[in-house]
This record gives sequence, structure tokens and C-alpha cells, in this order.
Amino acid sequence: MLARLVGPLVAACPPGVDVLLGTPVRLSGALLRPDLLVGSSGADECPVPAAALLVAEVLSPDTRVVDQCLKPALHAEAGVPFYLVVDPKGAVPVATVFELEAGEHAEAARSGGGVLELERPFPVTIELSR
Repeated sequence: MLARLVGPLVAACPPGVDVLLGTPVRLSGALLRPDLLVGSSGADECPVPAAALLVAEVLSPDTRVVDQCLKPALHAEAGVPFYLVVDPKGAVPVATVFELEAGEHAEAARSGGGVLELERPFPVTIELSR
């Protein structure tokens, strides 16, 4: 599932923005390792949240609660503007993008029919099922 995100995101990233896989993010009192991070080019091995534009997690039985409850709150507190969660469970995967509003992540977009179309943080279309 992660591979279906990477290609379109890499192709759509504006200049100065990279897609990083499994890169730890240092937050106050915590070190998190999102499945995917979209952020400023040149971010070191452990970027600070200011370098992160979008953080993505693909849910699994082992990480579902942490990815849906703990991580969104920590990323919101750190000021990460967008949080993408992909749920591969079911016949058609579902992706939900949350945007930071007033210190909390609020749902901004949801995939339909296995396709996620975004205008923010930059225009991209991601086919989740093939």
C-alpha cells in the first residue's frame, strides 16, 4: 500500500520538497517514525516537525490505535499541517487527510472509489486500489 502513495507524491512534490520513508521525526519528548513524510528537502536524518508538510500512516492491526489516536495528537501539537491515514482493510482502501485547524487535525479530504484527490498541500491524485 505504501508504494501506491510514494510514486504519485514524488511526482507531484513541488521543488524543495521530498518524500521520505521511515524517517524518524523528533517531537517534544517523543521520537516517532511515520510510514511516510513529505517535507523540506535537505531534512536531516531526524527532521523536526517544522520540516514536515505531511505525515502519512498506513494502518495495520498492530499500529491502528497508535496511528489513529496518539500520533495525530502529537503531530497536531507539533504543528504538522497535514496527516494522511490509509486504511487498507476492506475491499477498497480508504484514505483520509486531516488538516491542522486551530491546533487540531480536522478531516479535509477522503478518498472515493479507491482514489484520493487533493489540492492541498499540493495537487495530487493517488490511486489506492489497482
